[in-house]
Amino acid sequence: MVKALKVDVVIIGGGLVGGTLGIALAQEGISVAVIDRESPDELLKPDLDGRTTAVTYGSKLFFEHLNVWEKFEHSAEPILTIRVFERDSPWAIYYNHTDVGNVPMGYIVENKVLRQGIFQRASELKEHLHWMAPLEVIKKERNLNKNLLYLADEKIIEASLLIGAEGRFSPSRTDAGIKTYGWKYQQMALIAHVCHEKPHEGSAWEIFQPQGPFAILPLRKCPSKGENRSGIVWTGSAEEIKRLEQLDDAAITHELEEIFPYFGKMSLSGKRWTYPLSAMIAKTIIDHRFAIVGDAAHTIHPVAGQGVNLGWRDVEVLAEVLKGAKSLGLDIGTQSVLQDYQRRRRLDTASVLALCDGMVRLFSNESKILSFLRNTGLGIVNQLPPLKRQLMRRAMGI
Repeated sequence: MVKALKVDVVIIGGGLVGGTLGIALAQEGISVAVIDRESPDELLKPDLDGRTTAVTYGSKLFFEHLNVWEKFEHSAEPILTIRVFERDSPWAIYYNHTDVGNVPMGYIVENKVLRQGIFQRASELKEHLHWMAPLEVIKKERNLNKNLLYLADEKIIEASLLIGAEGRFSPSRTDAGIKTYGWKYQQMALIAHVCHEKPHEGSAWEIFQPQGPFAILPLRKCPSKGENRSGIVWTGSAEEIKRLEQLDDAAITHELEEIFPYFGKMSLSGKRWTYPLSAMIAKTIIDHRFAIVGDAAHTIHPVAGQGVNLGWRDVEVLAEVLKGAKSLGLDIGTQSVLQDYQRRRRLDTASVLALCDGMVRLFSNESKILSFLRNTGLGIVNQLPPLKRQLMRRAMGI
């Protein structure tokens, strides 16, 4: 009979959230196995994922605590200012990092760089962290006292707690019978990198249009050519995004410069990616000896760049809860321990989901009445420094 590998926690899914959780637990001396279907080499391929992530200042502090920030600091572009306005409107909100201190509001980092940093830090924690990839789970068993996972290579893992971190379609969440509530936006996002004539000076822009928001986010200069670079998230109806997909680079660049003329001449850099947009929240994030984190627990519209940061806050809270329980000699897989995690995450998750959904519904339409109300609101917020600072701190995760 095959001898089981015994760990405190097993995480299914080694992405940006699951991988970070593995590091957070291992750093606290909690033994953990991370299982992922993809190999690290496959996940680091440049054409796999062109997305960038807005790492909030709060998430940056957490990564510093995990000794991960140093792994991708060299590729993190600080966000010093944010401009939010509706297209063809004179009203806008202007955020400057100096309004809340002398630190950036966040950083824009390419997802492949984040993954590489997570893999590097995980490799330094081999005493407590078993990274098992590429590998699939064939069968899962949960009983009163433990979880048993049977793997494709015939290994068996025994753990007090199982965590699902496989993303929005989490099989382990489905297996646990956890229901979700969600909706589709009838929108897609086109993701690309662009080079531009003028420097971005650390500025992120969010332009609201009837078909959906358009964001342009500052990136580090191209290492080989020294060109000014930014990432774009171009949201629109499925028909509109599919139309853009069919355009050649010159045609799409022409439309891009019409929407965003502020950086001068532009050119697309590399591949384009498209993604459907939706929102979802799980009705519970815990079950018997089981919990979910990140997109397995909630997905939101990318309008405010909060999605992955919400998952990292799951990680921070869950790691703290499990560390405290283990230090007291408690069984970390019990409901009393996991209920503390759920209680501490519910308000933050629900409020961010509601905020992002409200912004999309308010701005993604052509109503003249709503246009007047939202532009009036932008103007009022911009003239109220205390309210602006409060919104900035919320967006920064502090």
